[in-house]
Amino acid sequence: MKKSFVFIAFLIFSWSAKSQDLKVPRFYELREVNAPQAVKQELLRVRQEITANKLSYVVGVTSVAGRPIEKITGEKQLSIAEEKKIFDDIRQRIVLLERAVKALPYRELVTIPSGFVYGTPSQKKLDLRKGGLVGAVQDQGGYGTCWSFGALASYESNYKHVNNVMVNASEQHVINCSGAGDSGGGIAYEVFRWMVDNHRNVNSEAALPYNGAMGTCPAGSPPTDFFATEWGMVDPSIDPWKIASVAKIKNALCKYGAISASLKATNNFKLYAGGQFFEFESNYSNPTSNHAVSIIGWDDDTQCWLIKNSWGTDWGSECGYGSEKGYMWIKYNSNNIGRRAAWVRAEKKINYPFGNGTTWHDYFCVGSEIPLVGDFNGDGKDDIVSFTRGNAGDVFVALSDGSKFKGTGAKWHDNFCMGTEIPLVGDFNGDGKDDIATFTRGNAGDVFVALSDGSKFNGNGVKWHDNFCMGTEIPLVGDFNGDGKDDIVTFTRGTANDVFVALSDGSKFTGTAVKWHDYFCTGAEIPLVGDFSGDGKADIATFTRGTSGEVFVATSTGTAFTGTGTKWHDKFCYGSEIPVAGDYNGDKKCDILTFLLNATADVFGATSSGKTFSGSGVKVHDWFGLPNEIPMTGDFNGDGKADLITFLRNTQPEPGRGDVYVALSK
Repeated sequence: MKKSFVFIAFLIFSWSAKSQDLKVPRFYELREVNAPQAVKQELLRVRQEITANKLSYVVGVTSVAGRPIEKITGEKQLSIAEEKKIFDDIRQRIVLLERAVKALPYRELVTIPSGFVYGTPSQKKLDLRKGGLVGAVQDQGGYGTCWSFGALASYESNYKHVNNVMVNASEQHVINCSGAGDSGGGIAYEVFRWMVDNHRNVNSEAALPYNGAMGTCPAGSPPTDFFATEWGMVDPSIDPWKIASVAKIKNALCKYGAISASLKATNNFKLYAGGQFFEFESNYSNPTSNHAVSIIGWDDDTQCWLIKNSWGTDWGSECGYGSEKGYMWIKYNSNNIGRRAAWVRAEKKINYPFGNGTTWHDYFCVGSEIPLVGDFNGDGKDDIVSFTRGNAGDVFVALSDGSKFKGTGAKWHDNFCMGTEIPLVGDFNGDGKDDIATFTRGNAGDVFVALSDGSKFNGNGVKWHDNFCMGTEIPLVGDFNGDGKDDIVTFTRGTANDVFVALSDGSKFTGTAVKWHDYFCTGAEIPLVGDFSGDGKADIATFTRGTSGEVFVATSTGTAFTGTGTKWHDKFCYGSEIPVAGDYNGDKKCDILTFLLNATADVFGATSSGKTFSGSGVKVHDWFGLPNEIPMTGDFNGDGKADLITFLRNTQPEPGRGDVYVALSK
């Protein structure tokens, strides 16, 4: 009886395959001989359906034959209300984050840009494998992790185009860390959202191999360049839970490479062994899905998508290319293919002028203390100082040894910069060691200095000026006459826009303050000081920020700041970004940088030519300075180039409390 059943099944199958001019690959034929009876019965049922409906695909004993469909899929199910809430949040971010010159993540949820890089939507066929833009077929095993494979297949494809390297990113890292799902199910586009929103990179498969089980997210940022800059839905004109149009999917494939998409996987689907799969007409009005794949091409002659699955190479077809199974031709309108279709753009690997940020101190400048930078022992390497202010007025210093800031922070003064005074750092006596100054502002306008002897700040603070920086003026420090001793400057801002300077004679700031400019740094602009021209005298710069992003410079003659302020840049430091100054290329001319201090943590720089700041602002670091951190520059290893530093501060328990991070200039 058993032999008869096998024979009949074989005859039925042979007729069906012959009638459709299709053959089951030899690999599957051999496996079928020893397949369990339940699998053979299932094959017979499907083949009867294929014959009855005159379909053009064949089935066989695949790697997942006989397994419950719910054990080999794994797309998280959301209500329409839940899914809509996610996308309402995303679209709101468009409004909140959009900038004049750089649209931030999700800009293409609204509009997909023109321009194709992988082909054109009008061509009849596309197979991204032929361009080396598709990685090897993976196997999710017995876990519902298809969402992680669908997402990373898309990312790896785009990464290959952007960086000309095919990488193998870690699905396990995504499972453990992204919050997009777990070993039982997830959503592919949420992986993209995690990568872009939080500027998270993904580990390599070699560093964190796949095992499928939900695990603990590894501490710290893994050392890879697997970042993403933006993502979007393939068809933003429709509700996100619906099926993208054929035209929009083709557009996305030509622009971004492989895309992640969902479909409804069934028992017929799991037995696919070749041909053009079609089971049921897609429900465009109210689709459902349970499985994530990546779409990697199309064929208009057969009206099929080419998809890459994550059930290993013992499922699917070779699809006419290479010798690796794991692929499927599926009709454009079958099984809700194209639901939740999304693309991602990989970040280009760039040799940034700054290295990775590393922890140089893990408990310094806690809470609301004020950090500053200076070379307090005169060894050529900048150190850090923190002012507690308030009633205590303590001042702590941690010296640099070129690779870290040493110790827990030594008290160098216990009665300096009280209340809400403004502290600054400079070498006021010209001995090569930086000192500290404090500005009382208000009605008094006193300025006190405590000189460094290399191990402490001496005295209780000596008054070096008694009528400087009144009210809410902004004080800064620089050597404006080039004599080797730092002087002080104050900006009235507002409607007066006056700039006053008091020069140092080594023991005091001389005169009643001389006006060096009468129309500079208007309104609420941000002033900075640096030797931008490279002549040995400190100049002044002002940043308009907001939507204009203009930068003006007035250079020092030694007795005044020249002109009305010359525009050195017209698209730098937008919105509420934080500008700083520092010579990060070591050419003796001070450059400018701006910190976004948001989820992307980008840092942009513009180098000085002596007469202008070059370029439109180049990204110099892509993960440095998060919200509420305090960024600065300083030469912490003594190589003559400014490095980046950021103070985490905060009052939360460890880890993170009082961390100080440094990224050295290369």
